[in-house]
Amino acid sequence: MRGMFLAGALALSVAGGVWLSAGRAEACGGAMMLELSPTEDLIAELQQMRRAQDALDLGDLDGASMALRQARHRGMSSRGDLLLAKLVVRSDGAFSPTARVGGEPRGNLDWATVVLRRAAADQSPARLTDLAEALSKDPASSDEARAILDELARRDLVTSAEGWATLSRLRDDGGVAASRCRAMARDPEKSCGAAGPPPESVHLADRS
Repeated sequence: MRGMFLAGALALSVAGGVWLSAGRAEACGGAMMLELSPTEDLIAELQQMRRAQDALDLGDLDGASMALRQARHRGMSSRGDLLLAKLVVRSDGAFSPTARVGGEPRGNLDWATVVLRRAAADQSPARLTDLAEALSKDPASSDEARAILDELARRDLVTSAEGWATLSRLRDDGGVAASRCRAMARDPEKSCGAAGPPPESVHLADRS
């Protein structure tokens, strides 16, 4: 019942903006400070996370970063952490766990991989696809990434264009996986065009 309420509330808030009438506004140094109720705050957070997901799907990393930073001000939930981890992975570690550019890329990617591995404990295809994408960023774990994606692809359960792009890169081919990426992507140029050569460890494994 609570889920139905939140879904309805989110739909209303997307159409008309966050509700202001139930909140309390105060003057502070000539500016109006809006104090949201807990329910309104949750709706605002969900709006920002939806914007972050849409931006990630479009390959707009700066847009996703901005939405996630706004969500963090409201005490972002664990779902927000998953979106933040995906942002870190898709930026090759350029973004940090603060949703800002900075930090050491390898450390940022390691943090994201830990978050996504924990989430993938439920073995859902979506979580496993995200985990494999993160694992592929490190030559030491690229074989694990390929094994996960090969199994998901065998059952047609790769859930993102970036997952198919990662598999194409790890296989070092432009075959079915690349085609599936282009068919699924909202912006194929951004989601599928950046799939470069696989990590060195994969090249060596293929030669053996």
